[in-house]
This record gives sequence, C-alpha cells and structure tokens, in this order.
Amino acid sequence: MKKNKLLLLSVFILSILFISSCNKQDIKTSSDEVKIQENAPVSTSKAEVSSEVKNDTKSDEKGGPWSKFTASDLDEKEYNQDILKDKKLTVVNIWGTFCGPCLRELPYLAEIAEEYKEKDVQFVGIVIDTLDQNGEYSKDQINVAKDIISKSNVKYLNLLPSPDLINIYLKNVQAIPETLILDSKGNIMQSFLGSREKDDFKKIIDEELIKLK
Repeated sequence: MKKNKLLLLSVFILSILFISSCNKQDIKTSSDEVKIQENAPVSTSKAEVSSEVKNDTKSDEKGGPWSKFTASDLDEKEYNQDILKDKKLTVVNIWGTFCGPCLRELPYLAEIAEEYKEKDVQFVGIVIDTLDQNGEYSKDQINVAKDIISKSNVKYLNLLPSPDLINIYLKNVQAIPETLILDSKGNIMQSFLGSREKDDFKKIIDEELIKLK
C-alpha cells in the first residue's frame, strides 16, 4: 500500500510540474507540446525529448511493457491489459486538463477513433493530472476531465494514472500530449510528443496497419 501511495504521489508531483510549465509559458516547443523543466526532479530515462515519431521495431511476441496492468476509468471501473488483445492497434493518448495542445487535439482524436473502429483500432486516453496533494484521486479534477471529454465528444475509454501505469511508462513522461501506438500484445510500435493534425494522426496509424498485413 505504501509503495502504491508513493507511486501515485510521484504522478501528482509530475502533474504539478506540468502545470507550472504550462502557466509560465516559458517552455514551449515548435511541435506544440507542454514540456517539463530540465531541472525537474523526475525520472529521465528517455535520452532526449523529441517531437519526432519514434519507431519500436523490437516487438515481443510474449508481450511488451503494456502486457500487464490494471487501471480504473473516471467512474472507478477497473480495466486491465485485456482491453488490448482484441484490437490490432491501440492508440494511447496521455493528456492533461491544463494542457492547451492536448485539449485542441481531443475533438479530432474523437473523430479518428470513430472512423477507425471498423479497422480494429481503438483509442485510450490517460488523464495525468487527476491527483490531489495527498496523492489521492481528486473528484473535482476528475469532474473537470469528464466535462472536457464530454464537450470534445470523446467516447473512448479514459483511464486514471494507476500505480501500474506509472511504473510501466508514466514515470518517464517528460511532455504532453504524448501518444503511443500499441499492438495487441502491449508492445510499443510508435511514440511521439506534441499534438498532430488529424491527417498526420491518420497517416501514422495507417502506416502501422500496413505493417500488420
């Protein structure tokens, strides 16, 4: 329990850093992303923050880093890695309620999600700034997220930052929005920072679908 609490608290600290960066507007990149300050005391296992699409060709047939996790949605319903197995691709969008670039892309992410349902592609959001100062989920902040999701016409699943998600990926997040494309076994096929135009998103997804043929 203590370990889980510390993990949740680490994401809270991370979200505060994001908010600080966004409000000050002193760090903004050409790719339209909100970036953590370079001297922030968080894990930086990624060698460099880049807006370029990163390909991960070393997929593991037995299961990638996202092959085992549990997390709850904004209504406290629990999900696990099984949400991945029946889809060719899962697009995971990590976003925050304070992040302008995140909010701007949500409406057309919602459109793409509906358009690609028949292609066995699903979208999953992770709302990173949903913890209070005690490292507990904030009902007020969750309600803010729900309101944004509703107004953006987002119908796909959005998850809270669970200890599992923190451990397997979120602890290394350095800027948002960040988007990952996962295969059915939890392997990361691509990842990229910053918002994208609708056509750019579709192109990236289409390229990954072609690789699966």
